[in-house]
Amino acid sequence: EQLRDYYGGSMEQIVLGILLGVGSYQDIKRKSVTLSLVLSGGILAAAMFIADAGDDPAKNAEWILPALIPGAVLAVLSLLSKGRIGMGDALMVLVMGAFIGFRQTVGELLAALFFSGLFSLGLVIIKKCGKEKELPFVPFLAAAHIVGICVLKQALR
Repeated sequence: EQLRDYYGGSMEQIVLGILLGVGSYQDIKRKSVTLSLVLSGGILAAAMFIADAGDDPAKNAEWILPALIPGAVLAVLSLLSKGRIGMGDALMVLVMGAFIGFRQTVGELLAALFFSGLFSLGLVIIKKCGKEKELPFVPFLAAAHIVGICVLKQALR
C-alpha cells in the first residue's frame, strides 16, 4: 500500500514500460506518438486506478491530481513553444503520472532530460547534427523508466 502511495504498483510499472516501448518505436519511426496509444494508456491507467481505489476517494484524489502536474506543465510548454516540445511527449508524461505518481514521474522526467542532453551533446561533438536537430523524446522516457524501476527496486530492499 505504501509503495502504491508513492510509486504505483508493479503492474502499473510493467504496463507503463510496455506503453513507453511501443511509444519509443513510434517516436523513432514517425517522429510522433499516436493519439490512440496515448488514449489507450490513459484508459488503462484510469481503469487500474479505479480498480485500486479502495474506500478513500479523497486520498486517491490527493494522489492522482499531483501526479498529472508534470504532463500538464509540459503540455502548456508545448503550446507556448509552438510545438518545439512535442505534445505527444507531454501526453506520454501525463500518462506516466497516472501510472506511477508524481515523485517517480518527476524523477524519470529529469533523468530522461539528462539522457537526451547527453545524447544530444554526443551528436554535436561528433558533428552528426546541429543544435536545432529534433530528437524523439519517448525513448529517453523509456530508458529513464527502466533506470527508475531498477533504482526503486534497490531502494525498497
